[in-house]
Amino acid sequence: MKIKYCLICIFLFATFLIRAQQPNYILQAEEKTNAGLFTEASVLYERMLFDASSEDLLNQAITGKINCLKKAGLFAEAATFIKANINSIGLDSNRYKYYEQWILCTYLANQLEQSIFLIEQTQLLYPSLANKQWLGLFKILCLNEQDKWAEASQMYQQWVKDAGMDSTAATNIYATIPKLKSENKAAWLSTFIPGGGQLYAGKPWEALAALMIQGAGIYYGIVNFQEKYYLSAILVGGGAFGSFHNGGVRRSEELVKQYNKRVANTFNEKAKSQLIQQMKQMLEQKK
Repeated sequence: MKIKYCLICIFLFATFLIRAQQPNYILQAEEKTNAGLFTEASVLYERMLFDASSEDLLNQAITGKINCLKKAGLFAEAATFIKANINSIGLDSNRYKYYEQWILCTYLANQLEQSIFLIEQTQLLYPSLANKQWLGLFKILCLNEQDKWAEASQMYQQWVKDAGMDSTAATNIYATIPKLKSENKAAWLSTFIPGGGQLYAGKPWEALAALMIQGAGIYYGIVNFQEKYYLSAILVGGGAFGSFHNGGVRRSEELVKQYNKRVANTFNEKAKSQLIQQMKQMLEQKK
């Protein structure tokens, strides 16, 4: 019995010491974070999370690890971590803050559909706590990244109205929505007009080169056919034309894809900058 009693006392004393030392994890993790050692800091926050005896310590551990993952650029991992731990938070006010972090991380990880879903879910779960301007801004940004500019424009108009801003400012961002080109149209043009798809994609020199090369193949085939070199006409002339023709079709689609990406990125970056600037102005006015 004495041995059993001693073992129990040792176990309880050791547990007490571990919990008593827990605040040291915070200091150690903060030092690692400030030194840029985010992986080591994350491990310490995980240990703190495992040993947390109160929601306050739990919040510090979760928040600390999220910040480490974000500073390391691991936004998808941060989103997964929040998803795994958010239900362990009891207070709605604390849980709502993690939903905001979750939305931010999914957006930065380019998980746009997930981000939109979380925004809508957050508005339903926490209507009294939800920051409508903040959530609305991120939904607009997600729609922009998906090139859904017409929908983003409508939502932006409502966002400006709800924020109490001048409605005429809404025309600044979406006054000129870019028009993207069709990959199918480029392929169709290249199929029937050598170089037509490249010209449509805004590459006139490539269009000229495609026209000349494919024209040379046709010319070679016709000349050899007239000279009764039928095999050369088919294999060399026809083969050269067919190869460059099929390659030209695929190339025109790729050029249009690159053009659309470049135009969309330029517009989205400009829209993002203006939206964030307007949000800052709105927050400054409310101070």
